[in-house]
Amino acid sequence: NPVTSVAARAVIEVIEEEDLLENTHVVGGYFRKRLEELREKYGLIGDVRGMGMMQALELVRDRQSKEPAPAETTELMERARANGLLIGKGGLYGNVIRMAPPMTLTDDEAAEALALFEVERAPRAPSVLHPPRPPSLRRRALAARLPEDAPDTGWRCVRYRRFGDGVEPSRHQ
Repeated sequence: NPVTSVAARAVIEVIEEEDLLENTHVVGGYFRKRLEELREKYGLIGDVRGMGMMQALELVRDRQSKEPAPAETTELMERARANGLLIGKGGLYGNVIRMAPPMTLTDDEAAEALALFEVERAPRAPSVLHPPRPPSLRRRALAARLPEDAPDTGWRCVRYRRFGDGVEPSRHQ
């Protein structure tokens, strides 16, 4: 497809122009070093592995037996999510935290993200898995485009269909 080829070429040019590969090596090394420091500090982290920016933490209940810690992994993910950090979970036993930040990550951003893993700093996640969220930017932008006399729709999605000269909203839950 010519369009995707042009887009791919543009991405490669940006990577080269902004020297993002070097940034990946430098910040990825810092990222790995900080993760290794966390491993030394917390017995729950059994292993740190990965390359460059793509890193993983294997959480275990005991470093000797390498018993997986899936419940603790889920708790850590929820704490991170509650603080605005999205990380992945994987592994055969669901006990591996996967992190793949963008190539544009800075040292300061990496430090801020890793601070959320510090037990003393990270507040506990709420007990409810999906607490109410503030409206997203997209929802706020949609709300800004609504006619002034449109009723409040709350969390509902508002779609508009054109009918003749006017616009009629169709509301969906």
